[in-house]
Amino acid sequence: MSQDLKMSMASVASGFYGGSISLPVFLSSKGNVVLSHSGLKAFVLSIMRRQITGNAPGISYRYQTVKADTEHSVVNCCFSMGNYIVTESGEATSHTLYTRIAQNYPYLEAQKRAFDRAAFSFFQLQLDGKRVHTDSEIEL
Repeated sequence: MSQDLKMSMASVASGFYGGSISLPVFLSSKGNVVLSHSGLKAFVLSIMRRQITGNAPGISYRYQTVKADTEHSVVNCCFSMGNYIVTESGEATSHTLYTRIAQNYPYLEAQKRAFDRAAFSFFQLQLDGKRVHTDSEIEL
């Protein structure tokens, strides 16, 4: 992420929680409000830490490799809590990797995108009534 992008906290609607949660966002150079992948993952891991102490529902996630090569990688991420299961795919091709680091690790980028999409769907996240994106899937 570029150093000139300023991070702030935003209230993001969650259908899962029936209210809003606070997540780190920044404004991209194209004017899009973008969630931080690391902030989203920290949010999910904080929920999982709380469930260990018995203060939150038992949420888990797992990955499944569909395809892994340097030109096109596809990963599924499945979030679950009891019978509530959401699976989303993340893809990375040589044409959709926006940074030099990502271009060296297409599988990991596909995994990040799958996680982000599954978390968005599972927690039913929206920002100002619109689908949200993270820095792993939108050009900054």
